[in-house]
Amino acid sequence: MTGSRRFNGAIDAIRFTLTSPNPTGAITLLAVIKPINVSERVALLNGSGYTPEWGWASGQVYLYNPSSPSSGPFAPTANRWQVFATTKAAGTFRPIHHLKLLDAADTPLHREGATELPNFTPLSYWDLGTDSTDWSTATDWWYEGLVAGFAIFDRVLSNTEIEACTSWATIRALNPVRATRLDGDPPFAGQELTRPQRSTHHTESPPSFWPSQYCEMVMADNPSAYFRLGESFGTTAVDTVGGAAGTYVGTFALGQPAVAPWSGGTAVRFDALTRGYVSVVDRAALDLGDTFTLEAWVRMSDVVLGGIVDKGDGGYILRTTESGRLLLRRNNRGDVVTSTVALTPGKAHHVVATKAAGVAKLYLDGVDVTGTVTNQTMQDTALPLNIGAADAGINNLLTGTIDEVALYKTALTATRVRAHYDAGTGAVVSRWSGSNWQDVPVDVWNGTSWRRTEEIARA
Repeated sequence: MTGSRRFNGAIDAIRFTLTSPNPTGAITLLAVIKPINVSERVALLNGSGYTPEWGWASGQVYLYNPSSPSSGPFAPTANRWQVFATTKAAGTFRPIHHLKLLDAADTPLHREGATELPNFTPLSYWDLGTDSTDWSTATDWWYEGLVAGFAIFDRVLSNTEIEACTSWATIRALNPVRATRLDGDPPFAGQELTRPQRSTHHTESPPSFWPSQYCEMVMADNPSAYFRLGESFGTTAVDTVGGAAGTYVGTFALGQPAVAPWSGGTAVRFDALTRGYVSVVDRAALDLGDTFTLEAWVRMSDVVLGGIVDKGDGGYILRTTESGRLLLRRNNRGDVVTSTVALTPGKAHHVVATKAAGVAKLYLDGVDVTGTVTNQTMQDTALPLNIGAADAGINNLLTGTIDEVALYKTALTATRVRAHYDAGTGAVVSRWSGSNWQDVPVDVWNGTSWRRTEEIARA
């Protein structure tokens, strides 16, 4: 299920009992909200004993602890999905208030509060949507609007980290001490409701916020970097794992139909003639050594010599050959392995290369298409990562659409590669059994073709 929870603004809240203490020193409170009422006094998140209390009043956000608020010079924007956050360092400091709209390229806000606040006291519960202790008075400060989820961190997130929180997967990758998604019905994972919950499920979700089953499948295999390439504006290519973002270079078209049908996002299109690609500055997560997996979805208009993922001279490169076959190569040194079949122009393909020392594999659409292997020991480089090109955009520029690029410091098994392909195409979805997620096939082979018999939506 996706969506959010709708709070009606009067005696409508959720109480969460804590199973472990929350941060009392450095802290970040973050919520993804679409408020309706921003003019009256509202308590969005309130700790037991009012320490801390977080909300807004008279057009200003505030953090309250324990006897006075530290307000900031703005309030949330009504009827818009946004990331709303406040950070405070350990000790007696002024908090920093943050706001980023999720449906527009508006400049994010980061403003210091007016008053220094001490550390917080230990908490026994959080109330979402009110400051009322007994939930009986309609005139207390009740929240009205939608909430998709909230997270609490035991450190101060940077402005850059908060600006990158455009999806639940990104928030989760920042390692909150607790994070609760409110896109379904209670009980909510990892939380115990000790007060009757009155909020209702709402079908509306923040734009491109909830991870698809495919995204969750990728994240479960611990990628070192994951560029979904689903941005709708700007020149920043976000790393869903939480690392430094890449930059779109040259001419590119964002917001294209996804190559992976069930990825839940969009893709980017490049044209070799206008030299478009993504460049990512070198960092440790991109240096994979000699054991790794490279994964992407591509729909190439021209399957000849198209670069997919490249780490520069001496490093790994996954591209196509003159005949349109998949090629894993040590860049400018030698070929490792070529696929036994070629890609089809204009067709969506899931492409994967794995290597564990001398064992290399290529997969096309979930099927092992490994040809003869001639081992080359890959070397880490200090050069940028290129997506859709090689050698800093000089060679092997791709013409077509590329989507869901993931790098791993492990060699995925054939079973996991197939599971990723199935999740991306909808051949298998997951259903909650009551204790764990179970794969459920929705396509049946009738002897000559695949036939869709049912579609089971995620609960």
